[in-house]
Amino acid sequence: MSTPQSRGADLEKKVAALLRQQGKANVTLNKLFRDKHGNLSEIDVTYGRWPFQHYIECKAYRKDRPVPLEDVAKFKQVLELNNINVNRGTVVTTSTFSPRCQHTGLRLINGTDLKQWEKHVHNRIWFRRSILGACLGSGIVATVYFPEETTAVMLRTKKQGSQWLERGKQYCLQVWQDITAGE
Repeated sequence: MSTPQSRGADLEKKVAALLRQQGKANVTLNKLFRDKHGNLSEIDVTYGRWPFQHYIECKAYRKDRPVPLEDVAKFKQVLELNNINVNRGTVVTTSTFSPRCQHTGLRLINGTDLKQWEKHVHNRIWFRRSILGACLGSGIVATVYFPEETTAVMLRTKKQGSQWLERGKQYCLQVWQDITAGE
């Protein structure tokens, strides 16, 4: 049986994984901040580099329990006490938000939006892998089925052939790095 704490930790890990798969830099879980009064606060997920860092609070609530304004307002206050602009803050939930949460200035991602986000990231990874497969596959097919022609093209102008090969290799390596950076 999962506890509320374990569901919250799972949501934090899921959000961090989605950000990494999108190629976001410096994704950190449970970062501690000391506010202007000397109090410690923990923010569930942070990403980006200063001054463009973003801050995320995760709320893994049951589907029938909307996130109350008090929870969202508390996160907004933590940001303000740490001199962080509220437009850099996001609250993610597996549920929904109470209507008054919409007027806090924070970005809100409800359960439906979270599922769409996951689908978008999954489709993007699939697309990149398809491109990589096409790059590698076309080169292999050309050398297997047309070895003389492939060799002739590459040798016709050795310099130009080397440049084509190098450009293709660099492109495939970049796609591979993009794919593996998010995993």
